[in-house]
Order: sequence, then C-alpha cells, then structure tokens
Amino acid sequence: MSSSRRDITPRCPRCGYDLRGLVATWADRCPLEGVCSECGLNLRWAEVLLPEKFEPPWCVEFSPGGWRIFLACARTFLWSFRPWTFWRRLKMSQPIRWRRLAVYLLFLAACVYAAFALTQGVLAWHEWWRIQRRSSLVCTDVDGYTVFVHAAALPFSDSPPGSYSVVWRTGRGGLRGRSFSYRSPLYHMRNRAAHDRAALFLGVVFVTCPLVFAVLPVSRRRAKVRWPHVVRVTAYGISYVALAAIIIIASNAAVLVSSRSFVFSDSFALLERLAILALCPGMLIWWGIAIRQYLRMEHALGVAVAVWTTAFLMACAVLFIVHPSFIVIPLSRVLFPRWLFPT
Repeated sequence: MSSSRRDITPRCPRCGYDLRGLVATWADRCPLEGVCSECGLNLRWAEVLLPEKFEPPWCVEFSPGGWRIFLACARTFLWSFRPWTFWRRLKMSQPIRWRRLAVYLLFLAACVYAAFALTQGVLAWHEWWRIQRRSSLVCTDVDGYTVFVHAAALPFSDSPPGSYSVVWRTGRGGLRGRSFSYRSPLYHMRNRAAHDRAALFLGVVFVTCPLVFAVLPVSRRRAKVRWPHVVRVTAYGISYVALAAIIIIASNAAVLVSSRSFVFSDSFALLERLAILALCPGMLIWWGIAIRQYLRMEHALGVAVAVWTTAFLMACAVLFIVHPSFIVIPLSRVLFPRWLFPT
C-alpha cells in the first residue's frame, strides 16, 4: 500500500463512521472482513482501503476522460438494465464523482431531446408528403428536406416551416389559388392528451422514488444510509425514465403518422401505455436490487415495495386530479370488462 493511501482515513461506506479505531486493533495481520460498530455493516477491508481496485471500467464515474466518456455513458445506460450486475460491481466504498454523474444526466437529457427532435422532423416531413400527394395542383415553396431540418432544429417552435398553395379551376376556366401554412408538429402533439399524461406520470414517478426515503425514516436511520448514496441510485435510475420517455415519444409520433391505419395506430398506442405500465415494475426491481446489493439494508423487499407502492399511488393521484379519465377509463375496463358486461 502506498503512503498516499495510508494517509486516507478509512470510513464506513454506508454511514461514514471513522474506522481508524478498529484498524488500530490489528496486531500482526489485516483481516479480510469486519463489522462497522456504528451501523452494523459487514465490511470487506480490501474495498474500504483500496476502492479503486474494484472500480468497474464501464461506469461513467470511473472511465477515462475525453471522448471516451460518451462511450462510457452509453455503456452505463445499457448496464443499468441489468441491475443485479450493475449494483454488484458498483459499491458504496467507491467515491461518488458528482461531475461524472452530471455528465451522465446531461447525456440522458440529450438522448431524450434528440428523440423528440427527430420525431418532430419526421412528423413535419410526413405532413409535407401527405399534402403533396393530395393533389397535383399543390404548389409549395419548400422541399421535404427543408421541412424536416426546420422542425428537427427547432422542435419546440410553433413557427411553420413554410407554406403551400392549392390551385383549382373555376367554372369559367380560370385558376384560383389559396395559400396555407404548414402546421407545426407541436400542433399534432398537443391534440393527443395521452402524451401529456404520460409525461406527467413519468415525472411524478421519478420525483417520488427518492422522496419515499424521507417518509421511511425508521428503515433509513436504522441502516444509517447517507443521502449521497440515495442520490446515486436515483441518478442512475433515470435511465428507466429516459428509455420510457423515448418509447412514448416515438410511439406518439408513430400513432400520428399511421393515423389512417387503425391496426398500426392501436398497436403503437398500446406500446405507449405499456411503456408507462412497465416503468413501475422496472423501478421496483431497480430499487429492490439497489437496496439489497448496494445500500445493503435489511428487509430490502419490503422497503422496495413501499417505495414502489408510494410512487405508483402518488402518480395515480396526481393524474386523477389533472386528467381523471386517465385513471377512470382503464380502471373501468378492468373492473367491468366487455366480455362480462356486453353492450
């Protein structure tokens, strides 16, 4: 062990208790394992004294700098969907690098933004293509490429990407025309209330999960879990919210594009609802494994169920206040199925 490492104060990874008194009791050898006298955590001294030896190279917090950090963000995103391996490799003894966590959150935000911008461009191009096929007497001042780039570069703008003119023949053999502006893709998005309800649901679930620890003080204080570890679990758990948001955005755009094909439209609408419903058990599994393998708390399953149930009920309550039909209609279909109560 180097002299720089010997100067580092050994602390309990979970509660931060100073372990120098326990280390001072060692006489002629260093034991492999120990127990924190403050929180009762079973310690592996190698992880406490040399945490850098166990850093996962794929994690964004421990990857080399430069352009490789973006590759590490993508690898971390993929590994997060294997939480049993993710939290077996990432440990509380490894120091939290807040700047890298911020980079990872910006990466997820950029992915969601890119998905939204791309779908806005596709919707704008589809509107242009649909108008072009409507009649041979349609004149436009922009091409499909310009329409796509304008909507993708300014996805939150309501400004039309251009205009088109419809020309028709009059009864006297003349020609008359009228100009129209292309509708912004946001116009079509706003007409689907399900998209707003899905975004609201995702936001409530994301905010609620870490806050549940504040309403479970007995379990958290008994284990003496520090808040930075809860923040770390929450930050990496946003991967599930980001993936669900990307699926919802893509499904919403696909529903609008395939609006005339009811089979495909219903399939994409079902995919959008499944993404919302899958988020709840996904967060349950994520927090359950993180509580058991990373935070190493007792009764991990009970705490995870409490976190998931509280988040789900709060999300349903908020949605019921804002959009009652989002809760009432699915609940009525479950309680009163059509095969049992035919119309």
